Amino acid sequence: MKKAIISTLCIVTFVCLVFQGNFLAAQAMGYGRLEGRVTDEDGNPIPNATVTAEKLQHVSKKLTTFKKSVTTNAKGIWKIFNVSGGDIVVTASAEGYFPDTERVEISQTYSNLHVNFKLKRAEMPTELPDAEKPAINTAKYLEEGGKYFQEEKYEDAINLYQLVLDNSPENYLVHNYIGNCYMKMEKYDHAEKEFQDFLEAAKQDNSPVSIPMQADALSSLGTISARKNDNEAALNYFLEAYKLNPMDEEVNYNLGEIHFSLRKIDEAIQYYRIASDIKPTWPEPYMKLGYAYLNKNDTPKAKEYFKKFLEMAPDHPQAEGIKYLLEDIKE
Repeated sequence: MKKAIISTLCIVTFVCLVFQGNFLAAQAMGYGRLEGRVTDEDGNPIPNATVTAEKLQHVSKKLTTFKKSVTTNAKGIWKIFNVSGGDIVVTASAEGYFPDTERVEISQTYSNLHVNFKLKRAEMPTELPDAEKPAINTAKYLEEGGKYFQEEKYEDAINLYQLVLDNSPENYLVHNYIGNCYMKMEKYDHAEKEFQDFLEAAKQDNSPVSIPMQADALSSLGTISARKNDNEAALNYFLEAYKLNPMDEEVNYNLGEIHFSLRKIDEAIQYYRIASDIKPTWPEPYMKLGYAYLNKNDTPKAKEYFKKFLEMAPDHPQAEGIKYLLEDIKE
């Protein structure tokens, strides 16, 4: 009897520790293939062009860095295999041409995608008219700012992004980038302001690119609120993000997390299940379903989901802890 009491206390303590961490988990696992062709505006192939696929960075999410580059063959054709799942930015560039970028998503449904590029020839005078210089600087600053972000030089990235706003105040997307930098620096008040500025400016933009970015900004605000222990505000932000992008597995996962922290276990289970349905190859929702059912004293269900988690991610950092839990809750 004493051993059972001690084991139960260990389980409760472990569960509490798990849910004191960050709200957002790693991007779903899964891989796909990208391929396409790079041509000029007349349809002529551009050989030796560089095509780079890179995971879109949402700073509020713990994403594994992914980047692959290839060159086109004589027919302008390129292929990239084993592309990490999630939002991917694909960029094509070649000497003498303006680069072009497309955003795609590798998912269970869309795992093999064709992305074709038509590059414009960069024919411009050595001295640009003053009216054209800000646009050229904007592209340069955005590219360099992204590189600084990847190198975790967040202050340098912010400085360049601010230059973009100085040159092009209408480029409101940059507020989101600056907010992401402040999130990484854990300067949450500054990040919150940037995300709010971004959302205010984005109200008039219903483009396919803007909507998921708005959802990401709302999720970031939810994460900030959660880290400030304002769970009610966090819940509202996550619900707003859900309205914009209900098929985002991480938005559903976050809703599961915040409901769990509010002790609304049935609601947490609902959203964890949706997250796992959207991304069946993502192990974290199964682990959290195990904890949720453990809190409902439904040990058979808890064991079922813990075992599924271990089958999917035997090398996960929390795998050993789950194994100990399974030993403790043996019937």
